[in-house]
Amino acid sequence: IDTDSMVQWYRSTAASELHRQNSTARWDTLPRRSMMPWSRERRSALAQLRAFKDDAGRALRLSALIELYSHLEQEGAMRGLQALVLAIFFKAGGESMAMDVCNSNGTGRLSLMEFVGS
Repeated sequence: IDTDSMVQWYRSTAASELHRQNSTARWDTLPRRSMMPWSRERRSALAQLRAFKDDAGRALRLSALIELYSHLEQEGAMRGLQALVLAIFFKAGGESMAMDVCNSNGTGRLSLMEFVGS
């Protein structure tokens, strides 16, 4: 048996096994809380709310942001698409309400143009 061939076979088998383990790893587990920015963002919004408490419009907007950041932190959402989808559902009052608002052509599927136009 050729030693180089055996070493190459072993390395490819080990690489295949490592790839299999990585591809079957659970990606849906919640990230560590320290990785999520929502508590920091919520604290920042709270500080701004205290500073602008006399401005009713800004206070209303900041209060809504604080609620959203609390929801995103509770859901364990990372920044990006997951946070965007959860924020839309939260603001609309749920997934079905969000789809009702965005699905203007009534197909039951959300197209890019419907999403952009909503």
